[in-house]
Amino acid sequence: MRVVVRKAGEPKSVVVVQVPSSIEQLLEVANIRLCIHSTSITNELGGRIEDLEVIRDGDVLYFDAEELPIGIESQLASSSAKRDEASFSGKSLI
Repeated sequence: MRVVVRKAGEPKSVVVVQVPSSIEQLLEVANIRLCIHSTSITNELGGRIEDLEVIRDGDVLYFDAEELPIGIESQLASSSAKRDEASFSGKSLI
């Protein structure tokens, strides 16, 4: 299942992602992809999303957040690339 993740209030900040297996992982993916720090998810109607069961394929999800400090984006991107590389190789980074 895929969803559109958007930074609330920024129409150009849009990414399509696969829905992971938990809300925490969805927050992590959105935070990395949008270069933000969000702790909550809402839908197009403003309803707070607290369970993956209510998300449908193609939903647009909004992440309210503060901007990350300058320079942190490259650190997050590097961390994400390492995690992706490890998942392809079957290695764990933990």
